Amino acid sequence: MLKRLSKFLVAKFTIKLLNSVDIYKTINNNQETINHKVNEINKIHEILDQKIHNIQLRLNHIQLSLNHFPQDILKLFFNELSLNPDAIAYSEKLRSILTLHRPLNKRFIRKGDNKDGGYVIVDDLTISDTLFSIGIGDNITFDIDCDNQVSRIVLVDDSVPHFEIPNSNYYLHRKKLGAYEDNLHITIDKLLNTYQSKDYILKIDIEGNEWEILSSVQSATITKFRQIIIEFHALFDMAQSELILKALNNLLKTHLPVVIHPNNIGGYCVIGSSIFPNVFETTWLRRDSYDLAEGIDSEVLTLEKINDPEKSSVWVNWIYRPSFMPYD
Repeated sequence: MLKRLSKFLVAKFTIKLLNSVDIYKTINNNQETINHKVNEINKIHEILDQKIHNIQLRLNHIQLSLNHFPQDILKLFFNELSLNPDAIAYSEKLRSILTLHRPLNKRFIRKGDNKDGGYVIVDDLTISDTLFSIGIGDNITFDIDCDNQVSRIVLVDDSVPHFEIPNSNYYLHRKKLGAYEDNLHITIDKLLNTYQSKDYILKIDIEGNEWEILSSVQSATITKFRQIIIEFHALFDMAQSELILKALNNLLKTHLPVVIHPNNIGGYCVIGSSIFPNVFETTWLRRDSYDLAEGIDSEVLTLEKINDPEKSSVWVNWIYRPSFMPYD
C-alpha cells in the first residue's frame, strides 16, 4: 500500500514538474516575442523621430526663405486690387487690347544695351527714316545703335541740362513732350512739321506722361510712325484707368503690339489670378505697313533681357500665351 502511494505521489510530482517546465517554456517564448515586439516598436520610434526631425528642418528652411522673401506674399495676392471687381474688369480690357501679334516675313533685332536701355524692334530701319526719341535720361544706347541706319535722330528731354549730342546727326529739344505747345512743351505735330521725312520711328519713355499724350493725339498724327516703341508706366493707377484705356484704344486704331516686355524694375501686382507689371516696354507696328497675324514670334523671347539683373524677372502668362506661339 505504501509502495503504491509512493508511486502515486511520484507520478503526481512528475506531472506537476512537467507542467511547470511547459509553463516556463511558454513564458520564455512569450518573453522573446515581447522583446521582439519591443525592438520593433523602438525601431518605429527611431524612424518617426527621424521623420519629425527632417520635417522640422524643412519647416525651418521654409521659414528662413519666407524671412528673406522680397515681398509679403499675402499682401501681394490679397491686396486691395486683387479682388476688386472694377480692377478685374479693367484687367480683362487691358488683356484684350494688348493681344500680341507678329509680322510675317520680318525679323526682330535688339537695339541698345542688354539692360534698361535696350528695346526689341523689327529690323527694317532705313536711311529715309527719322527717329524721334522722347525721354532719354542718361542712356541713349538705343539711339546710338540706330544712328547709322536712319537719316537723323531727334531727342526730346527737359531733364538733361548737361547732355551733349554725339554728332551732327542728332537734334536736341530741351522740352517736355506735351499735348499742347508752349514754352515748356513741344508736341508731336510740331516735331513732324519741323523734321520732314518719308517715314518715322517713335520711341517714348516719359515716366507716365504718355497716357495724356496718347489719349489726345489724332490718328492722322500717330499713323505717321511705322514703329512705335513705348514704355508704359503706372498701368494700374485706377484713378486714371479711363485715360489709360482711351490712350491704348487710340493707339490700337492704327497700330498693333508685337512686343510686350515686363520691366522688372517697376514690380507688379496681382489682379484676380493674373500678374500685371507696373511698367512694361512695348513695340507697336503700323497696321497698313506689315502683314500681321495674332501670336508671338519666339525670336522676341531670345532678344528680351532683364532690365535689372539684380532683381527677379517677371513672367506674365497672359502675355506669353502658349497657344499663340507660332509653329513655323
